[in-house]
Amino acid sequence: MKILYITTDSHIAGTEKNLLNLMIYIKGLNNDVELLTLMGNNELIKKAKSYGLKATNLNMKKFSLKKYGELKRILRDGNYDMIHSFLFHANILSRLFKPKGVPLINSFRSEDKWKKPFHLCLERITKNKVDTFTINFSNNNTFCKRHGIKKIYYIPNGIKEKDVNLAQHNPFTIGLIGRFHSVKRHILLIKSFLKNSCIQKYPINFKFIGRGKLKGKIQSFIDMNNLSDRFEIYDFIDDEKKIYNNLSVVICVSQYEGFPNTLLEASSYGIPVISFKVGGTIDIIENSINGFLVNDFDELFKKLIKLYENKTLYEKLSENSPGIIDQRFSLEYINSLYLNLYRERSKKEIKK
Repeated sequence: MKILYITTDSHIAGTEKNLLNLMIYIKGLNNDVELLTLMGNNELIKKAKSYGLKATNLNMKKFSLKKYGELKRILRDGNYDMIHSFLFHANILSRLFKPKGVPLINSFRSEDKWKKPFHLCLERITKNKVDTFTINFSNNNTFCKRHGIKKIYYIPNGIKEKDVNLAQHNPFTIGLIGRFHSVKRHILLIKSFLKNSCIQKYPINFKFIGRGKLKGKIQSFIDMNNLSDRFEIYDFIDDEKKIYNNLSVVICVSQYEGFPNTLLEASSYGIPVISFKVGGTIDIIENSINGFLVNDFDELFKKLIKLYENKTLYEKLSENSPGIIDQRFSLEYINSLYLNLYRERSKKEIKK
């Protein structure tokens, strides 16, 4: 069986990690697997090729009739048995240029509340081109209504089991990991910290790890408020253990999310997690079992203080976390969900 995977982002994030793991798994079953990245993701291309996967970088960051023609040719002449696309731009383009008779799976990876009416209209107009929809967060009723979709398969992200616990209670360092973008609300977190006199009394420090255009602006805001001793910024590195090593808690304060891999990864390393109730966070976190779901920044700070003061509770959450993650989101289980879906939708039986 021949499957083409299409993705959009220009760097490796949670979606790309899971996509790569899925491709390696499906190729390992002796299937012909290809990758097409639309926005110039050289990181993903390089990693895919290191695993012997066929990968093409179309680099469509700027509009070009030539690029769109090349995409159409790739889809038309590829003789695929299945096309699976991830993220907004990939979804739309795979629909517009879908070859006749080739099953198409579109995977939504975000609550995408940022979308303008034009985007939603375009997705509604082209939704009949799609054979199957998947999504990586279970609370998707509102999402289905927004997109006019009746049936959608819930398949969360998967993760490899970890063999080490990296949680560290002292010093108490809070990690916010992800791209430096307004949706992640780094600056709003700092502003809330400045307004909360209670959290300021505790030796609780924050570490921002990521990359993006807002890095300089965030650093300037930290410097302007003389908070360099409480907030530090680090560039993202492609080494999970180094990223999560010495963190006490990992948080998510995003405006919206799909399925935040950072919470999944942190929990698998035994690090308690705290998040606003967005996207798949409700699937990852059990209150007072492996972390906390909160409604606002003040509640977030209260939970951090609680974990700082109560080391026994902290250790309980740390001990519980890996087991919960391994049981619900093991890579083997998630890959099997995709495999079963492919077998249902394919013209050919997936090779065993």
